Amino acid sequence: MLTSTQPPSQTLGSPPRISLKGALSTRFDRRASHGVAPVKLPVRQRVPLQSWDSHMHVVEPERFPISKTAVYQPSIHTLEDALKFESTLGVENLVFVQPSHLWH
Repeated sequence: MLTSTQPPSQTLGSPPRISLKGALSTRFDRRASHGVAPVKLPVRQRVPLQSWDSHMHVVEPERFPISKTAVYQPSIHTLEDALKFESTLGVENLVFVQPSHLWH
């Protein structure tokens, strides 16, 4: 098990990764650098159809008690709340993640 704080490529002796960001210019980059503002679309139009929210929590203390030792004490966010919110974005698929405040 690796416990180093170094990125794996450096830990294993591979050469460090070099970022190409800024090295390759595109027509969009050149346009953006000349002060042309991007088009502002509503969130629902920016989210592709059949999108996924790949990290969301449901907080229902009555059903899933919050650990007494949890440092983070979240506000209630029911499944109904989550579905309402996601539907305003046009998100159709969800991945529920167990939040750390449930750990005992």
